[in-house]
Amino acid sequence: TAYGQFMYVDLTVQTESGGSLTQFGVPVTVPVTNPFIPANLRAILASRPNATAPFTINGRYVGLPYKGWDENYVVQQYLAGLRGEIAPGWKFDLFAAYDQTVHNQAAKNVVVKSRVQQLLNAAGGGASLCAGGYKPFGDANARSLSAACQAFIAKTAFSHERLSQTQVQGQINGNLFDLGAGPAQIAAVAAYRENTYDYVPDSDLAAQNLESVIASAAASGRISLKEAAVQLDVPLLAGHAFFHELGIGGAFRVSDYSTTGTVTSYEGDVRWRPVAPLLIRGSYQRAVRSPNIQELLLQQRVQLNGNQDPCAGADPEFSLDLCA
Repeated sequence: TAYGQFMYVDLTVQTESGGSLTQFGVPVTVPVTNPFIPANLRAILASRPNATAPFTINGRYVGLPYKGWDENYVVQQYLAGLRGEIAPGWKFDLFAAYDQTVHNQAAKNVVVKSRVQQLLNAAGGGASLCAGGYKPFGDANARSLSAACQAFIAKTAFSHERLSQTQVQGQINGNLFDLGAGPAQIAAVAAYRENTYDYVPDSDLAAQNLESVIASAAASGRISLKEAAVQLDVPLLAGHAFFHELGIGGAFRVSDYSTTGTVTSYEGDVRWRPVAPLLIRGSYQRAVRSPNIQELLLQQRVQLNGNQDPCAGADPEFSLDLCA
């Protein structure tokens, strides 16, 4: 019997979030020459041992529209196979499949950290770069960011991700012998899988230059796997007193990963049904998991630590955290 399967999914997801935070990677700093520093804060800064040192600020960019994501997923799956009977009690199943997922993401209204730093360092507080400049001090000032400055410090960041898998698998199963409690059955499987992965982030995302966005460097690679497995089930007794059913089973698998080498996994089990309504089972298993392709390639990530207080632990001699 020939069989096949095809699936195509085109999914678009839109997510809205809050305003960007200033807690990712290296925080922005404010030079004491910034003209928007309030007088009372300027007096505190002047009392530090190093009165001319820049200071850091932490907060939320309340003057910008909320950030959000437009994401599109296109998933394609193709499968074709043959299955049938080799001999009485023996069957086979052979198939090949190809799967692909393409993920395109647009992160909207994300803050470009270098642009904020450019405004903070500029003469006039950045007024020469965008109307009004950037005034982070005081809620009213922070919320009155001009449209020109919003466009200057925020952008839409685009990233592209593609994951594919090609696999071929063959299986044979059948009956071996019968000890009187039912046929002993065996199944043998051989398989080959190959995964490819490509990730192209926005240049500012790769440089960890965006606030409040998880960042990863560009990644591309390929891994493959060859494996074979066999599973056996042997009924031992059936229909006896205190042995309504008794059987044993086991399985063994050898996997050869292109990245981590050859590993084995196995399983053994015993089942005993003293009376029809009661089944007692015990098993021992050993499983080995190799890193998937994303875990191997996406190693550089920066994300928010939700348990960390950005207003705690600042050294008053060198920095001043302003938290609202």
